[in-house]
Amino acid sequence: MLIYKITNLINKKCYIGATTTSLAIRKRNHIWTSRAEDYPICKAIRKYGEDNFSFQVIEIEPNKETMHKREQYYIALYDSMNNGYNGTSGGLDCVYSKETKKKLSIVNGNENHKRSKETKKKMSISQRERRKRERSDYANRYKIF
Repeated sequence: MLIYKITNLINKKCYIGATTTSLAIRKRNHIWTSRAEDYPICKAIRKYGEDNFSFQVIEIEPNKETMHKREQYYIALYDSMNNGYNGTSGGLDCVYSKETKKKLSIVNGNENHKRSKETKKKMSISQRERRKRERSDYANRYKIF
């Protein structure tokens, strides 16, 4: 498990990430997803070209829990949420930047929209039922009882 940094060699903006795979596999994944995804790092790779980015390991972390905390530490250290390509504070309990929250609300059609308590309750029930179905499908598929 490692923490890595992608640096744009032209404007020096960076992206901090954590992975349980090798840096080579993660790099290949970033390059591949940059073709279709619209995350800030993907857009940058498309715009500047993959040859204008360096990929480096900044820390090897044996513990997964600690790895996520260290990812958050490096995102804050390099300020890559405000002056880089990270859209969140990283880790399992990430926080979205104000810019990312605004973009998400526009994309999801929720700009200046508040859901009623009744709607929120219906959505919650629907999600619980969906999770039950997924668990049941998984159990049936793998014969888990």
